[in-house]
Amino acid sequence: MYHVASQHAVWFVKEGGNDVYTVADQLNHKLNNVQRIKIDPYNHFTINCFYEDLYGNVWIGFEQGLYMRIPNGKVSLISNKIANIISLSGDNKGNIWVGTERQGAFLVRFDKSRQSLAGIDNFSEKAGNLQSNSIQTVCCGKSGNVYLGSREGSIYQYTPSTGNIVDISYKYGITE
Repeated sequence: MYHVASQHAVWFVKEGGNDVYTVADQLNHKLNNVQRIKIDPYNHFTINCFYEDLYGNVWIGFEQGLYMRIPNGKVSLISNKIANIISLSGDNKGNIWVGTERQGAFLVRFDKSRQSLAGIDNFSEKAGNLQSNSIQTVCCGKSGNVYLGSREGSIYQYTPSTGNIVDISYKYGITE
């Protein structure tokens, strides 16, 4: 899997791997300067997904938790309570959205000025927001709305101004 970063780099991980690699993309379109970022020195974890945010932090989703690498190279565990992470995306406010296999979706609020976690909100069947706990994909729109796609085919829209999540699948004829 790979992610094209905003700062002329490509981030990638080998399937079943636990190290992230970054390759600089020069203006002449040549890839060079491959760097290996060792995340788990004991090789216990497999990386499922990753995302570079607006501030250059790289968020890394494992089955066992959510990690973040800040631009200076330090890697920190953000939460081991978020498990089976399969999708990451960032909204226009710098928040990170996490899709999981069994726990629904999470909104991770990060305080850039303090370089610290500001809070985590869960959207799930248990919380009454979603009809599925298997959120396969997360897409953050330029308008600020966030779209969550479930394993069952439903699409949910989160509207930040109201804090509401609505299943829009039926409205647009996606599911019957």
